[in-house]
Amino acid sequence: VGLARKARIADRAETAARSPQARRSASAEEPERLPVLLVEGGGRELFGVPLDLVERVRKVQPFEVETVGGRRVLRGARKTTPLFGLDQLAAAPPLPGQGLLHGIMFRLGQREVGLLAADVLDIVELGVDFDLLTHRQPGIRGSLVHDDRIVRLLDLRELVHALAPEWKAAPGEAPPAGDGQGPE
Repeated sequence: VGLARKARIADRAETAARSPQARRSASAEEPERLPVLLVEGGGRELFGVPLDLVERVRKVQPFEVETVGGRRVLRGARKTTPLFGLDQLAAAPPLPGQGLLHGIMFRLGQREVGLLAADVLDIVELGVDFDLLTHRQPGIRGSLVHDDRIVRLLDLRELVHALAPEWKAAPGEAPPAGDGQGPE
């Protein structure tokens, strides 16, 4: 909710809900946009996380991250939260080895899951004219140019399933709120 307020998405949604006619005319005039959380991976590469999937963003200290059995987790007082890193993608540079990271927390079914990023930059609305071929790989839906830099749009569900395939068949898994699929 706070992220939506910051991006003024909640204000626009409320206004549009009050006036269906205004919503129809606005959509005819304005190109379709996708609100994303813009994050930086290792090597200063940019990634867009569909904002409708983000539950919260938190700072992650190095001592809070533990690797057990080849899997990263965020260690809490009584539980652990699985963490996946942008550096686990086949063609993404490694995250910094030291210093503060950021956890983009989201839900996959009943599980809270975190995505590690080097930095959180901004909330932006991207056009939906993604290149669906050039940078396509598991977890990357497509790419586009924003402010003279290439942004790769993440598909969080696909990313987790690519890195933890056994989760695909997990009983009781429901899709997260919002489809996070971006344009087809």
